[in-house]
Amino acid sequence: MGNQIIQTDNVESEELHYIEAGWDHPSGDSGRYVPIGGIHSHIGSEKDPRTQNPTASNRDLLSFVGDDCQLFMLIELHGKLFLALKTNSTPRNLDPKTLQRRIGSLTEEFASSGSKVPIIDEDRLRFNQQIALEYGLSLYQSSDAEPDLLKRLPLFYS
Repeated sequence: MGNQIIQTDNVESEELHYIEAGWDHPSGDSGRYVPIGGIHSHIGSEKDPRTQNPTASNRDLLSFVGDDCQLFMLIELHGKLFLALKTNSTPRNLDPKTLQRRIGSLTEEFASSGSKVPIIDEDRLRFNQQIALEYGLSLYQSSDAEPDLLKRLPLFYS
C-alpha cells in the first residue's frame, strides 16, 4: 500500500492541514507485514458544534472501506472514541471511483441545509451509520460518562 494524503480541517484556524499517512514496514520480510487497522485522532474545538462527537470523515471512510487489508479504524476526539469494524458483509475489491462517488452523493444528501458544507454532528453520525449499513460495518462510540467503554451504535431506528 502506498502513502495516502489525508486532509483534515482545523476548525479553529479554518485552514486546511495535510497529513501523510504511510505504513513503515520493518526491513527484510516486508511481505509478511500487513496493516490491519488505523488509529488516529481528530482535532477540533470543544466549543464548535461540528466537532462534539468523534465520527469518521469522508477521507477516513474512503481509505478504510476501500482498503481490503484494514479491519478496524479507531478515532479519538476530545477524549471520546469511535470505532468502525468490518464484518463478513463488507464487500472486497471495491472500485475506488465508485466508492468515492457514493460517499460524495451521501455527503450532499446529508449536508446541512442542502449545501456542500461539512456535515455536522448528528447528521455526521447518521451519515456514518448509512455508510455502515451499505458497506457492512459495525460502529461503536464512547460517551462523556464512560469514555473508556465503547457501545455499539444502532444502525436502524424505530
